Amino acid sequence: MIGLTDENVLANTIQSIKDLLYGGLTQRNMKSIRIYFAVNAMDSLDSNYPMYVPFNIPADTVKVVSVYVNFTLLPFRAYSKSAASAQQMTTSAGGGTTVTSSAGGGQTTSAGGGTTITSTSGGATTTSAGGATKVTSAAGGGQTTSSGGGTTTSSGGSSSPVSSVPREQAVPATEIQGYIKHSSPLGWLIADYNGNPKIVHRLVSGNHTHTVSIPSHYHTVYAHTHTVSSHTHSVTLDNHTHTIGSHSHNVTLGNHDHTVSNHSHNVTIADHVHTVDSHSHNINFGIYEIDTHPDVTLYVSRDGGATYPYRIGTYSNNQELIEITQYVDSPGGKMLKFEATDLGRLSAQIEIKVDISK
Repeated sequence: MIGLTDENVLANTIQSIKDLLYGGLTQRNMKSIRIYFAVNAMDSLDSNYPMYVPFNIPADTVKVVSVYVNFTLLPFRAYSKSAASAQQMTTSAGGGTTVTSSAGGGQTTSAGGGTTITSTSGGATTTSAGGATKVTSAAGGGQTTSSGGGTTTSSGGSSSPVSSVPREQAVPATEIQGYIKHSSPLGWLIADYNGNPKIVHRLVSGNHTHTVSIPSHYHTVYAHTHTVSSHTHSVTLDNHTHTIGSHSHNVTLGNHDHTVSNHSHNVTIADHVHTVDSHSHNINFGIYEIDTHPDVTLYVSRDGGATYPYRIGTYSNNQELIEITQYVDSPGGKMLKFEATDLGRLSAQIEIKVDISK
């Protein structure tokens, strides 16, 4: 038994009777048709690039029965690692940045011999040193050198050294008259009455020689030692300068190895600019996902995206059956906008149910 209060059941029953009388759906037994359709979309989005989903309410709609939005949050997806670059790119970096790299010890490299490294220095390089600088070296005592005995030198005979002296002459008697001969510890002297001595011999001009004959003979040095006691050597330098003329240094290295111990490098980079010339990169195809969890805000436009006056809400997980019927209750183009706080990907579905005129 059908209850008269159940309008939907009653309407369906009446429609079934009309279908039997008139042979199905015809213009004679209905004024409108209710239809249902869905719009599906999927895209990536981030904080700078929202996701847009356009949809349309049919022009002959007489009633918008219901509009629901469902969406699923997915990991952000890329389809390549690199892309082509066709223009020059310049980036600027501020100074004061310090980059430090650390290297483990025990790293050894080998270098072949025969490598010559030459450095050249200009002339006239002068250094000055003050005076009174003392450089001293010390030698310990007891250092002894030994000389063997029996060393003999021979000298031939008949060597005659000659010496020449002035000739001595007696004072004439006329010069000693009036002098008295006195006795003294030195012998007899001639003196005056007061005891003043008188020279009775004097040197006069004229030379004579003495000749000495030396027979053949030998000089013999017996065995002996020389002993040097502890002592020091002191050198005092006056004020002076050192001047080095133009010159070069040549260093020849033999085969050798270089071993580097544990260490680190600190590099300070001043303000600078990096310029990369136009170039291209081969595309590395593939699917790469980043599992991020952005918050998503839903907006609705009833004028095809010209304005978004309706902010429906902000969500951090998947949503079902968000009703937006009252915001899209007229025919025409509509638009959904999803804004995200981070990289993400979203799959959206719009369920639309309307009655259209016959």
